[in-house]
Amino acid sequence: MSSVKRIVFASGIAGFAAIGLSPALFAQEAPSEGGRALFNQHCSACHTLENATNQHLPESKWRGIVTRMIDNGAEITPADQEVIVGYLAKNYGAPATPATPK
Repeated sequence: MSSVKRIVFASGIAGFAAIGLSPALFAQEAPSEGGRALFNQHCSACHTLENATNQHLPESKWRGIVTRMIDNGAEITPADQEVIVGYLAKNYGAPATPATPK
């Protein structure tokens, strides 16, 4: 392999490694994926994710539902509750209402 090809190949590998291992990229996906994983861990014994996707509730309603599940015996830590509620609100929240003209 010529030295030019080696440099191009090494640069490509380094570029892919930098992109693939970037902490910022992982941080962007973590809340959503973490929320889904926690939903599956804590909620899916009784509820399917489709149950959540059909409701489209605001964050306050999701918080109330998750709190009610905890009151009914779901073993969810406060930190996990925040992640689950955030995940549900972000992905299955109430649709935005259009602003009314003045």
